[in-house]
Amino acid sequence: MNDSTLDSKKQLILHQEQAVASQLARRVLERPTPPIWMIFIPVFFVFHAWRIKQYGASLKVFAENHLKSRRLALDAAASAIASGEAVDIEAILATVTDLPPQAREPFRRWLALLIEHYTLLLTSPGATYALLLHNAYRQLITAHRTCERLAQAEQELRFAVLETLDGDSSQLRKVVDHIGQQVDTLRRDEIGQAFS
Repeated sequence: MNDSTLDSKKQLILHQEQAVASQLARRVLERPTPPIWMIFIPVFFVFHAWRIKQYGASLKVFAENHLKSRRLALDAAASAIASGEAVDIEAILATVTDLPPQAREPFRRWLALLIEHYTLLLTSPGATYALLLHNAYRQLITAHRTCERLAQAEQELRFAVLETLDGDSSQLRKVVDHIGQQVDTLRRDEIGQAFS
């Protein structure tokens, strides 16, 4: 595979991941809604405008954080294809220094599955993300199984990290469950479009 083809496929995948991250952020983070009376009092409406600006910044930060590990995995898969060498997952793990110890193994499992998924996409024919996905898995059930394995591994990682967070554990669990459900819905939509 030549470098330009690999780069264009990598960009298709990255663009799709960015779109999913943006959609996920909008589904997970609650947009501030002003009470109707606030519109009539300019001082309070300025405060609401500030909250909207903060919301926009939060969407961006959430999406960027959602993409960090995915970019690592995509870069690793593309480099491995270009060089013909296997991905060194341990080297990638060594770069992630802020990961809690109990999350290292779940992160390793999820990262390995993600790299495998990206490698399959990058080595499949297609000029769009939907074609890459369709050609990589060929059958709807195979794509769904891969999606489920990825989702389960990522959710295990979230729960491992959750153990280290301060706060109401039941509330944090609800948030993590909600994020997992939204990612699953977005991925199922993505697969549905590729196989329709």
